Order: sequence, then structure tokens, then C-alpha cells
Amino acid sequence: MAKTSKKNNKQRRLLLLILLLVLTLGLVGLQTWSWFTSNRTVSVDTLQVEVRSANGLQISADGVNWDNSVNLEKLYIADLQNTDIKNQLPATLENVSSPGTYDSKGYVKMYYGRVDPVTKQDEVTGNLDTKYIIETTDASNIISCNDMYTGEQESPSEIPSCSSESGKGYYVAFDLYFKITANSQIVIDGKSSVKAVGTDKGTKNTARVGILDLGNTTYNSLDPVASGAAARALNKATNFFIWEPNANAHTSSGSSNASKYGISASTTDATEYCAINKNINSSAVPSEDERNIYNLKCGSEHVTEGPVLTYATDSDNKDSIVLGGSGHPWTINSGITKVRVYWWVEGQDVDTENEASGSDMKLTLVFSMA
Repeated sequence: MAKTSKKNNKQRRLLLLILLLVLTLGLVGLQTWSWFTSNRTVSVDTLQVEVRSANGLQISADGVNWDNSVNLEKLYIADLQNTDIKNQLPATLENVSSPGTYDSKGYVKMYYGRVDPVTKQDEVTGNLDTKYIIETTDASNIISCNDMYTGEQESPSEIPSCSSESGKGYYVAFDLYFKITANSQIVIDGKSSVKAVGTDKGTKNTARVGILDLGNTTYNSLDPVASGAAARALNKATNFFIWEPNANAHTSSGSSNASKYGISASTTDATEYCAINKNINSSAVPSEDERNIYNLKCGSEHVTEGPVLTYATDSDNKDSIVLGGSGHPWTINSGITKVRVYWWVEGQDVDTENEASGSDMKLTLVFSMA
């Protein structure tokens, strides 16, 4: 779609500013399932996100227009004007679980889960017994959708709703582009965080942020448009890093919830978790006992064999989060690198329980060259 003069003027102004990515939406180690059992959707009134870069690293929403920050309007316009961009910006998120793997299309595996309580009377004792039965579906494909941006410069209706019948977006996913002049290690700066806004009910403890490396291409300053098109076409995933920003924080309800699975979790110790790696439904697993969230164990047919690898801020060094670990830090080549940022509520986290529903979060995400 051609840009109007008004749009050009606005984007030129945006390039002169350090902008905030402010997304407003309703959001919503563990060896068995956690999942919100009463609330399939966890509502969070306001989700705020700030994405910036530092130390000379430039970022872009489309691979053409460069700055040291990206905001919601830039993400929306990039999606609207480029058919090869799919930014999933839903106004409501629901619990998903990711094993940290990705497919040949460059999508991270994500499984959406819903839990139904089933109450039956024991034939022998006459007591009522409630089981929490889970079903999951593969939600890995990202749809181009927007329920967040409501600015005056564009019509939000031009991109389908994330809650439309043709598809749903259960988590946030958007593309970013990094541009550097020499190979460099990229870290999540220690200024990054996920914090509660208003009353802290523990929802921030369920958050996961994923960074998917989708490849690199050269940058030609004489033809930046062609360079941007080449960057947007990148879709060969090589690395996926999961950042767990509040790994060492649990609410008292979360710790109590962990005990239901036979796990000891204090309010300050990191807890490992296993994730879904296959669909679970009544056809594949007909027994309600097999689909009971408290009976599914690590290494079962539908759950990862071992814990999901995540990275967190080291309590002794809060300057940066080294994705890949100190032995294999994430390094990108000169030119343009395409990444996809994921943000979701991990259903396997011990804090993903009913008491966490209804609190707001703020994500501050700052990338830097080490």
C-alpha cells in the first residue's frame, strides 16, 4: 500500500525520537501441568511494552526504516504495508506452552490448552471427585492480526482481528530487524524486565519471552529497500532462546500450587518445568485420568522428557542476560538479522493458577551489543 504524505511525515518524525512500544491488550519447572483451571482466559487490563536498543545496535519493524526503538504504530504499519510480515497482536491471550522447538516454516511450536473441571460421584464412597481435564491444539502458525492498535493514522480494521473465526492469536509475536556493521554478541540488557502494574497477583511470574533468530542478509546502503525485502524473506530458524524474567519469584499461591504436583517450591527458588510437545485430546488420549493435569508427568507421550532450557537474569550479575549461555553466546553477523519476538503465558509454570488472574504487566525489552 502506498504511503500518504501524512504517513511519510509522521514516520520521519518517528525516526528522530526514541520511541516506546506500548501495547495495550487484555492478557491473560514443573514436572506436571499447572494451567489456570477455572479461568481459560486470564484478563489483564493493560499490557505495556518498551523495546529499545543500545550501544549502536539499530532496530527496525520492516528492515528499511531504522532507529533505536520500535513502537506499536510502526509494527502495525509494517504489517499493513508488507504482505511478508505477520505480526500477531491480540487483545486477549490465553495459556499456551512451548517446548522451545521450531518447524521448517520458521514458527516456534506453541500449544494452546484449555482445562475443564469434571466432577463425578465415587460409586463406592459417594464422595464427589473433581478432575481437571486438559485438551490442547497446535497454535504454532502466526496470523497477521491486530486488536491493539487504535491510532488515528490507520484503520485497525484493515488487518483482521486476532479473535476472528478464521484464526485466533493466543500470544504476542512480532518481527524485528537488527542492523550492525560488524559481527557481535547480542544480549538482553539488564534494564529489561517484566513487572506488575498496579496490584501484583503473580501474573508476571508466568511470563516467557522468546527470541527466534531467523537468519541474516547483507545490507546495501545504495539500495535499502531491496535489502529490507531480502531481510523480510528470511525464515530459516537457527536459534530460539527463552527468557524467563521472573524465574526466582513465586507467589505463595504458586508455591502451594506446586505441592499439588509433589514439587517443593519456595517463593524465591527457580523451578524447572516440562512443556507440551504434542496435542492432547479425547481422540488421542481417551482416558480422563490420562488427561488429568495432575497425572501428566515429564517424559510422558505429550510432555518433554526433560526441563525446558530458559535464561534468566543472574542474581550476581544483572548487567545482561546472555542468551545461549556464557559458553555459546548468541552472536549475529554484520548486515541485517531478522528475529521474531514471542511473549506468552506459560501454562506449565507453577504460578499459572487462578489467584494470578487479573493483574497488569509491563515488559521492558532492551537489546544491546555485548
